[in-house]
Amino acid sequence: MNKFNQQFKHFHIPRYNELPSIDIYSDQLINYLKDTLEPIQIDKRDSLITTAMINNYVKCGLIPPTVKKRYNRKHIAYLMVICVFKQIYPIPKIIKMIRVQKQHFETETAYDYFCTELENALRTVDISSMKMSKDTSQTGKEERLFVRASIYAFALKYMVENYLDSITENEINNEN
Repeated sequence: MNKFNQQFKHFHIPRYNELPSIDIYSDQLINYLKDTLEPIQIDKRDSLITTAMINNYVKCGLIPPTVKKRYNRKHIAYLMVICVFKQIYPIPKIIKMIRVQKQHFETETAYDYFCTELENALRTVDISSMKMSKDTSQTGKEERLFVRASIYAFALKYMVENYLDSITENEINNEN
């Protein structure tokens, strides 16, 4: 296990049934999300989540409205996913991703899958042995791996964005 993976050896995102079972207020929610996701926040200078962001997510229909200004497990699950994905995708793409998942899976199932896959990826991604196209570098220096990983990250993001762009609103709304 390389140094990158080692830091995530014991990283755990709470599964749906491990999320707070009682409804919580906005300040508690923000602290919970920040504490849980801080280890995987890409840019620590950015705000991972704020009250204004949460209010905007409710307004645009990304998360359901609160009940008596309290947030439940479903809100927390949605916000965990949003906080991770907003680091690499714009909100309209995340809305589409969530809508596609909601068409096929219950919230608990989709969320638990997301958690498991994220943990597995963080523990196993290894740019030094990642199956990629032939390395064209002439130097063999380790630093080339970050360029290659960045290019593959771009390619994977491009693939996801292309897929999401190809899905029409009708396909999302009419799929059983």
